[in-house]
Amino acid sequence: MRKRKYDSIDRMVKTGRGMHALGLMSDEHMQRLGWGGIAPPGDLTPEEVRAIREEEDLNLYVFANMLNTTARLLRRYEQGMTRPTGPVLRLLHTIREQGMRNVFPLSSRALGGITKRPAGLPAGLVSEGPPREAADSA
Repeated sequence: MRKRKYDSIDRMVKTGRGMHALGLMSDEHMQRLGWGGIAPPGDLTPEEVRAIREEEDLNLYVFANMLNTTARLLRRYEQGMTRPTGPVLRLLHTIREQGMRNVFPLSSRALGGITKRPAGLPAGLVSEGPPREAADSA
């Protein structure tokens, strides 16, 4: 019977923990080893993918660009024709758990000092923070 890849990684992480406890492995190496043992995230339903995007009031094209994918593929995720996998799936889970503003922290300074949303720019892309002069004096 063929063993799953994750079983091998689990054994490797367990061995690494023992080596770390004995002082044979540094904290940094143990952290890197632990990253390899992260389980893949669960699947998202089409409704969940759409809800993540709509929660931030982003249009399909802007959100697809943020995920570094195409609007066509994002539409296919939302319609259930395909399921997100790999880095896109992990990023969607991270956005759902931590919020868009924590994953993509855009501020007015990052957008060239814009403090009010220009006409046509989707909500959620511009921080409605203090004007640039007030932020510089703080």
